[in-house]
Amino acid sequence: HCLFYQPDYYLAHPLEILFVWKGGYASHGAAIAIPIALWFYARAHAATQQSFLWILDRICYVTALAAVMIRLANFANSEIVGEPTDVPWAMIFPEVDMQPRHPTQLYEAAWYLLSFFILGRVYRRYRERTPQGILFGAFLLLVFGFRFVIEFLKKEQVPFEVGMPLNMGQILSIPFVLIGLYFFARGVRQLPQRIGSTL
Repeated sequence: HCLFYQPDYYLAHPLEILFVWKGGYASHGAAIAIPIALWFYARAHAATQQSFLWILDRICYVTALAAVMIRLANFANSEIVGEPTDVPWAMIFPEVDMQPRHPTQLYEAAWYLLSFFILGRVYRRYRERTPQGILFGAFLLLVFGFRFVIEFLKKEQVPFEVGMPLNMGQILSIPFVLIGLYFFARGVRQLPQRIGSTL
């Protein structure tokens, strides 16, 4: 958030980057930081035979459920609201204004919950035969693919996004979608071989 949404302010006030109680969260930052932390974890526990991708596959499964909770909190706090709309399920967020808006936080929460069940079903079906990286790839495709689409219904988070064909959330989602596509396709190519080798 600090580097991509408000760089002018935070580069002028670098100490405030540490003031997490004042905001500054971004799912794209988490998507970078979590794999880095898990890479260090995998290196420190290399003797356990748990590879970096093996760990990522298992973390992303529960991370989808964590994303549900985050968006429900955003909804409760009237954060990341949608554009004004006249759909029957539109909601008013008094902390923002009195216009009926898309409850985009609930759209995302519902999709991430569905993603949690999809990833869980894939893992339960194949268990240890699951190619390493396929769940991680599917997670990135499901979460950031949907994030790219849902951004069209969201109110701009910062003024410079007004008039942009793609907002910052969409621009930052594209690399994650491409990474997800790579790992998912890689895993799908390995899936028949893994199943055949266990029969």
